Amino acid sequence: MPKPVISLIHLGCCKNLVDSEKILGQLASAGYLVTDDPLSSDVVLVNTCGFLASAREEARQTFSQVLRYKKQRKIKAVVALGCMVQLYADELQKEFPALDGCIGFGNYDHVAEQLDAILAHQQKQFKETSTFVPNDDLRLRVTHTHFAYLRITEGCSNWCHYCMIPRIRGEMRSKPLPQLIHEAKLLLQDGARELILIGQDTASYGTDIAGNGDLYDLVNAISQEPDLRWIRIMYVHPTHFQDRFLNLFQLPKVLPYLEMPIQHIHPKILQAMGRGPTDTLIRERIQKLRQAIPHLVLRTTVMVGFPGETDAEFQSLLEFIQETKFQRLGAFMYSKEPGTKAAQLPDDVPPETKQKRFDQIMAAQQEIAFAWAKTMIGRKLEVVIEQPLEKNVWQSRSYGEAPEIDPMILVHKKKAQIGAFIPVEIVENQGYDLIARPL
Repeated sequence: MPKPVISLIHLGCCKNLVDSEKILGQLASAGYLVTDDPLSSDVVLVNTCGFLASAREEARQTFSQVLRYKKQRKIKAVVALGCMVQLYADELQKEFPALDGCIGFGNYDHVAEQLDAILAHQQKQFKETSTFVPNDDLRLRVTHTHFAYLRITEGCSNWCHYCMIPRIRGEMRSKPLPQLIHEAKLLLQDGARELILIGQDTASYGTDIAGNGDLYDLVNAISQEPDLRWIRIMYVHPTHFQDRFLNLFQLPKVLPYLEMPIQHIHPKILQAMGRGPTDTLIRERIQKLRQAIPHLVLRTTVMVGFPGETDAEFQSLLEFIQETKFQRLGAFMYSKEPGTKAAQLPDDVPPETKQKRFDQIMAAQQEIAFAWAKTMIGRKLEVVIEQPLEKNVWQSRSYGEAPEIDPMILVHKKKAQIGAFIPVEIVENQGYDLIARPL
């Protein structure tokens, strides 16, 4: 009997995206047919994010919609997977009794058997302990062919006081170096030319495996691959960024781009967050990075409205952002997450104050980003063509833009090939975005 047709709705970060690709790869290899259109499928899978209340609300809205399709007999079954399921499977099944089953966060090597059991009404819920080291060598990739995420660690051992990740995904586990080289080769054979290194804390890679090597050793090994063009490094915790890692950017193919989430700069708030680094350490890290790496594009993330954050402490963060001038910055408002240490803290900041502070941060960053974009006019860069936008206009990225989260470079060109790397000159900026002409 043929397997059902499945579709998968992905919610959450790029680390969760790797899970989605792993799920699809496993199910396709087990004989399930895959479509990207939920209404053309028999079974809709929803891979959830559980990091913030807003992400869980997005998942609930998604369940409501696809279960409506089921009630209308447009699809046959709906199955929930991922981080939210790991924490709240019982609650989800009470809230949405029409859900056919739940598969919590796992290594997904057995997802085909689990889905078989759910569809056969043999078992409704599956959960695993978060101690495995994931193997991502069987993925059905859903990104553009020319780039791929390479997950180098799973879980997190930082236990920041506001964060649920260690509870969901467990303590940090590094993939062994030979496994990652193997996975990188597979991605390159599949057409990837840019590898984006991800994990909850990539700077800690290898510290849990004696004799394995660290982030520098990993990147050095991968950079030798002949088919690889770019390596991009994300999610570097400032506490664990060693001076040795400055040498990463001397390696061939490593882009002068780094994501280093700081969350705050005031020492009292950093301590209350359980972040570890002092404000002095963060400032020193940034100074060394900019001194050592010409044309570095530095991305960070900050949080506003943490319990007890006063106007003065927020002002210190705002002034630091204005002084430091991060080329890329994301901000989010503190969300009280049940089970975290921060959820027990007094002096919660009112929602309207959080929103006001968020708006101030983003307004300040807009000025910084627009001004930096103007400094790029006249620069000659290599870009990768991503997709057509309109007639004779193509969306592209350079070393300074990570997929999905950063602005774009618009290339005016009659014909181009998606995935092609071409030289351009920046001639203009439109707000965050840059305008380029091919060379």
